[in-house]
Amino acid sequence: MNVFNGWRMEDNRQSDQVTRKIQQRCNALGISVTRLCRDAGVSRGWFERLKGRIPASLKHYLRISRRLDELEKIEANATTNTSYRQP
Repeated sequence: MNVFNGWRMEDNRQSDQVTRKIQQRCNALGISVTRLCRDAGVSRGWFERLKGRIPASLKHYLRISRRLDELEKIEANATTNTSYRQP
């Protein structure tokens, strides 16, 4: 497998996670994805395309969000660890 195919596989996993999360949240609210798209002013077709490939802008957002999550965990651990240090 070449590097390009590896990237496509990663994109597919991310897009599956994103669309699955949206569907789960809709199910929890008792609404359809179609209704959500209509209410949000987004084409249902866009959501279907999202299932196949994650747009670059969303991919960048997800990378930034993951990095922020990592930094917040590091900060939380640093704060927690300093409170238990003995003088």
